[in-house]
Amino acid sequence: MEDHQQVKKTVVGYPANKEQEPFPPMSMPTTAVPSAGSPSNSSTKLDEDDCRRVYVIVFTMLFMLFICFIPLFSAVSSSRLPNFEINQLVVFPFSVSSSNNLTTNWALSISVIKKDTYSHNRVYCEDGTASVFYKDENISTASVKPFFIYREHKVLVPVNSGVSTTHINGSVADAIVADWKNGAVKFTVVMNLTARIIHSSSGDGKSLGELTVSCKDIRVVFSSRMKNAGTMLAESRKCKARFV
Repeated sequence: MEDHQQVKKTVVGYPANKEQEPFPPMSMPTTAVPSAGSPSNSSTKLDEDDCRRVYVIVFTMLFMLFICFIPLFSAVSSSRLPNFEINQLVVFPFSVSSSNNLTTNWALSISVIKKDTYSHNRVYCEDGTASVFYKDENISTASVKPFFIYREHKVLVPVNSGVSTTHINGSVADAIVADWKNGAVKFTVVMNLTARIIHSSSGDGKSLGELTVSCKDIRVVFSSRMKNAGTMLAESRKCKARFV
């Protein structure tokens, strides 16, 4: 009986000397670190690469613009346009025939002053022509002798056309005669030149291009006693210069 109870105790219960097993270790939840090939890392890398490309493109464009503007800035800064003024304009004789032939002899003087006083470079002007216009009609053209423009130095450029006869449009002839009878006619003088910079240190020349000087609406008056001779009314008239 005791044996049976002993067996039953052994089957149903636990042995008295059996040690209690410890609780299994608890594992803390961990966040998985994305690998190098994970989508978030790849996106970050693409963003950095795109930024680098943008920086390279912007820098390249700025550098190219800088290189392109160096010669232009150099030319403009070292050769600012001089001041041009027409000081004198005389025409004698001045006549319009019944067959619309205009006979004139123009004498004019233009003063030139170089504005960039900090530069010792000279500007050389050559291959020049001076034309007199009535409105849009060219009525006389004369050559201009080459000349230098120095720093802070006033240069007088004389132009003499000599006596010439030009056939003009009938409506233009009628308009000139109408103004002429009223005692004054407005003319425009346009001078075209080829300009070059002469460097003071080396003496070498650098082309600046074609220079156009326009002196608009010069009022020439004719006296009642001498209708075929006219002179500019104002003492001087500023002109506009530009490179073309």
